[in-house]
Amino acid sequence: MLDELKFRNCAYWDIYPWFYISSIGAHLFNVSSLVRQVLYISGLPYDTRMHMFLVTYPGFGKTFWLFQFLLQDTGLIGNTRIPVTMEGYMTEAGWVGQFTGARDEEDPESNKHYGIAFQYATGIAGAEEFSAINVALSQSHSKQLDSALLTSLDSGYVSKSLGPGSIKYKTSITLWTGTQPARFDLTGGLGRRLTFMHFIPTDEDVELLRRTRREGFGKRHRTFNTVQARQQINLRKDEITQIKDVIMHKSIYEKLDKYKIMPYEEPLFERMAIGYWIMRGSFNDTLVLRMDKHLDRMFDLHYKWRGEVKRGSEFSQVLGYLRSQKNMKTEQSTYMNHLYNMGYDVLGAQSLTKRLTDFKSIELKGGMIGVVTRKKNKKKD
Repeated sequence: MLDELKFRNCAYWDIYPWFYISSIGAHLFNVSSLVRQVLYISGLPYDTRMHMFLVTYPGFGKTFWLFQFLLQDTGLIGNTRIPVTMEGYMTEAGWVGQFTGARDEEDPESNKHYGIAFQYATGIAGAEEFSAINVALSQSHSKQLDSALLTSLDSGYVSKSLGPGSIKYKTSITLWTGTQPARFDLTGGLGRRLTFMHFIPTDEDVELLRRTRREGFGKRHRTFNTVQARQQINLRKDEITQIKDVIMHKSIYEKLDKYKIMPYEEPLFERMAIGYWIMRGSFNDTLVLRMDKHLDRMFDLHYKWRGEVKRGSEFSQVLGYLRSQKNMKTEQSTYMNHLYNMGYDVLGAQSLTKRLTDFKSIELKGGMIGVVTRKKNKKKD
């Protein structure tokens, strides 16, 4: 898969696809494990789905990566035995389901419309924008999020009861979506279910994206390589059925101990390890999860990205941009134009800048905006 993405001139083909590919592996294992009852934790079935959430600005990859994997004709997992769908604007009702009209006593199902989570219960769904998730992540608590949507991403048990009736089903769907930078709360139930990727483009990133796009103009996908990637997915789906046990090598938890993360965040890394080793195909009847150099880099990147999202991805955008400039500062007009290019309007750019100056993270002096540098206290003799 990676070789084909490199051939297609995809910028950062060696970074972000690793996570989508691992998500595919985690999805395949989960569908098989729940049926065959392979993996448990504290006596309960362990759902290993790895839901992907890319935080970046419009035009910087959210839809691009979904298309590379999910399109039926050219996507790397299109037309495989994994059902896939690409959705534009996704709502809570569209995901879980809804009731339409009054209930017909003779046909109780007539007023029920089952959502994508039911229609693609064993598949992967890409959503360019998922309004309910974006709103809920921006709240101080996820009270605005339907519990049915939340459980569909966790245990998979969906139950929605209203006056016209009830919708109940079990789903193993994996979600890939994203949104633009904002202030997110990751302490709620939703934040604990998403694997975050974070891409705040610098000037160098913009130049690389411009160059790779031009080099990719007119370049077709390689049909043989794409078909081969799909065949590997189908083969892996069959091979997983031989797994009877999963062993966690101590190197995984030794790595996580260095991060000092919350216990509820560890499953995100565990699922990543499961998906990674599934896609590597290094197993027989026992799947051994251990660290290697590639997984080590993935863990470090996810830990870094999750930390940036926690601290405020929009703050990271400004500070990252300024730190990439000479002496960590630039002209105010250049700075504002950068924010406009990232999707901010005048009021949004001014509001973000004011918050950062109030926090004494950036400062304006003589028409220049730069990062506040704090002088270190000199030790007295």
